[in-house]
Amino acid sequence: MENVVDMSRKADDGVFSRLLRLLQSLAMPVLAKARNHPSPGSSPGLKIARSFAPKQSRKLNFCEVKSQKPEETAAIARRVASLLRSGDVILLKGDLGSGKSTFARALIQALCGEETEVPSPTFTLVQTYDAPHFVVWHFDLYRLQHPEEIYELGIEEASLNGVSLIEWPERMGVIMPRSSLEIEFSYGSYENERIIRFTDWKDRLF
Repeated sequence: MENVVDMSRKADDGVFSRLLRLLQSLAMPVLAKARNHPSPGSSPGLKIARSFAPKQSRKLNFCEVKSQKPEETAAIARRVASLLRSGDVILLKGDLGSGKSTFARALIQALCGEETEVPSPTFTLVQTYDAPHFVVWHFDLYRLQHPEEIYELGIEEASLNGVSLIEWPERMGVIMPRSSLEIEFSYGSYENERIIRFTDWKDRLF
C-alpha cells in the first residue's frame, strides 16, 4: 500500500513540477494596474461586503498549462489545494465538460478526505464541506437568475471564514471578488486534452 501511495505522490510531484516550470516561463502581465479604486456604489437591498464589489481593472498575470488526461487535472487541483488559506476565492470558468467538475472534486477531496462525496451543486447552487482549517464553499451559479442572489447563498460568510470555489462566476455580473484566482478550462487538440489558464495570484503560484 505504501508503494502505491509513493507512486501516486511521485506522479503528482511530476505533474506539479511541470506546472510550476510552465507558470514561471509563461507568466506575464496583461493589464495595467488601476490608478484608483473608487468605493462601490450602494443600491437598495444590496449589501456589498468588503471583499466583493463591482469589478475594477487591476494588474493581472496569467499562464497556461496543458493537462493530457483527467488524472493530471486532478493532480494539479490537489497541489492548488495545498496553497489555500481561509478567505481565498477560486473562480472556475469553462464550457460544460471542460474539466471544472473534475478539478473541483479533486480539490475538495484533497482538503476534506478522498472518501468525501462531492455532488454537483447545480440544483442546490451551493454545497459546504468541513476541512481541518476552514469550510469549503462550492458554488455552482449556472442557474442563478440575478447577480444579487449570490448574497442569499452565503457568499459574504464564505469570503470571511472559508474558501470559495465558484463555478460559472460570470453569473455574478459586475459583482466580483476583489482578489481571486481565476482558472479557465478549454478543450485541447484531442479528446482528453485540456488547456488550463491561471490568472492572478502571481505571489502564490509563480
